Amino acid sequence: TLHPLYLNTDVDRRTQRLIFDPLFTRSAITGELRSEVLSSVEVRGDRLRVTVLDGLRFHDGHVATAEDVCFSVRTVLDPQLPSSLPFRRRGDLVGCEVVSASVADLVFRQVFPDAQARAAVPLLPAHAFEPLPDGEPSVRPIGTGPYRAVRGRGSVRLTAFDNPHHRAQMREFSLAEGGDPLVPVRT
Repeated sequence: TLHPLYLNTDVDRRTQRLIFDPLFTRSAITGELRSEVLSSVEVRGDRLRVTVLDGLRFHDGHVATAEDVCFSVRTVLDPQLPSSLPFRRRGDLVGCEVVSASVADLVFRQVFPDAQARAAVPLLPAHAFEPLPDGEPSVRPIGTGPYRAVRGRGSVRLTAFDNPHHRAQMREFSLAEGGDPLVPVRT
């Protein structure tokens, strides 16, 4: 699935990272937590004050804001959605408050030394996100990742999308279903 709330397999998770940026990610090389979509993070007791990277855009051209950050948190915590993401189940992240157009406070149930790891929610577009499993994000998702995607019959076409934090090396490729466990990639 291309929907960021309903990930079922490792392939789903890896494809999502091409389309949607999480607020925080762990470096595969150093293991350190960092953000590719936030320009600053400040610990304030049981809160993280985050500032959205200047110039960050969604695939449809809309600029990402603090409202998108809080919308993302509210969406992954919504008990009405049958999401497979762990945030609601763990109960560590409890909310988000918009401070200004580019600044938001992520609120936790208590002080956590690893609060950033507990807030790695995908950045979702408040202006154009449909939370239901069969909605538009399943076919034509809008994220801030290095690729925009379109699901076709039996394949997904990914096209590079440059943002201040991404410069995709491959301009276009497709992922297609195969007859064996391997997923063919065409460039």
